Amino acid sequence: MSELSISFEFQPPYSPDAARRLEGAAQRLTAFAHDFSIMHWGAGAVPADRALKAIKSLKKICHTKIVAHFAQNSMKKSDITNFAQRYNACDIDHIYLTRSFSHYGRAFQQHEMQYKNILDMMRDLKNVADFNFIVSVFPESKFFDVQNIDYIKRAIDAGARHVISHICYNNDHILALRDKLVQNNIHIPLRVGIMPLTKIKKTYNLVRQYGISVQDAHAKTLFEMTEDQEDKFAIDGLAAHYALLQCQELIQEGITDFHFLTQNLYQSVYIICKALNVKRQYPHRAEHIDTVSLSA
Repeated sequence: MSELSISFEFQPPYSPDAARRLEGAAQRLTAFAHDFSIMHWGAGAVPADRALKAIKSLKKICHTKIVAHFAQNSMKKSDITNFAQRYNACDIDHIYLTRSFSHYGRAFQQHEMQYKNILDMMRDLKNVADFNFIVSVFPESKFFDVQNIDYIKRAIDAGARHVISHICYNNDHILALRDKLVQNNIHIPLRVGIMPLTKIKKTYNLVRQYGISVQDAHAKTLFEMTEDQEDKFAIDGLAAHYALLQCQELIQEGITDFHFLTQNLYQSVYIICKALNVKRQYPHRAEHIDTVSLSA
């Protein structure tokens, strides 16, 4: 098996307790060899200043590249430019850019002062500093069409270095995306986004918002649970089990790059990385962690 290339995604904390959870998750997960960590900051659920503070905290923990994030509809153009300057002052040279879609591919209504598309944002960010970009793409066919192929090609021309697939719980869609990129002579690395189903209600809302299909029996079982009816320990184990099966199937098909959306929880992602024999660059950080049985 080829050596795996992994990355992690965290979120800015909204409280002191959440900040402690973020620090604990980052310390444990970044003990594994990884290429970069993204601090995801979306459409204003957490103040932008807090996102910048979280990036600075993450830089102290991680010893690899930290990537900042902008969503297309996250803030006004002038605010994005301002924060890009502040990111650059913190030695951040990579930015992750996500597009804005709602139910079944319909675009969100944009404020007149917001960016209408990612490519315009990339152009303006390049005027701030020589940033490299990572862009997201939806694997499911209802979102991925000829227009998206053109978008990826133009994004590469504008400085995109990686493509991360949006969360998807059907590997057929992911493999079809991989094949479509190859067919169109797009050889930029495809990194598959994996989000274990540990925060069931939140993930269920994302699935409904984006119209993501969930076909596997394990995933359906998880979506039928609620956190107050089921043991959280069991949910972590089942979430890790399903995500591990998804990764193993993709590895058999030649996929070697994975991006784990942690939701600032380490348990399931830690189990997956350990089961996949991801190398540890700082083994002492994670030696004491207890794990659940994947066969439970």
